[in-house]
Amino acid sequence: MQEIRKQIGMVKMRTLIRARSVAARLLAVLWIAAIALPAVGARRVTVAQLEEAVAADEDAHHTDLEVARQIGALEMTEQLTART
Repeated sequence: MQEIRKQIGMVKMRTLIRARSVAARLLAVLWIAAIALPAVGARRVTVAQLEEAVAADEDAHHTDLEVARQIGALEMTEQLTART
C-alpha cells in the first residue's frame, strides 16, 4: 500500500513538472510575440518621408505627444546621420 502511494505521488509530481514546463514555454512564446508585434505594425519610411511628416505636424500644430506617437509607429528604412 505504501508503494502504491509513493507511485501515485511520483505521477502527480511528474504531471506538475510537465504542466509548469508547458506554462513556461507558453509564456516564453507570448513574450517573444509581444516583443515582435510592434515591429509588424510599423510603417517603413525614408528620411525624406520622416522630414515631411515632422514638418506637416509642425504646420498642423500637433502636440509633442501626438508627434511622438506618430514617430514611434515608424520604422526607418535609411540610417539617420548628422547631415540628415
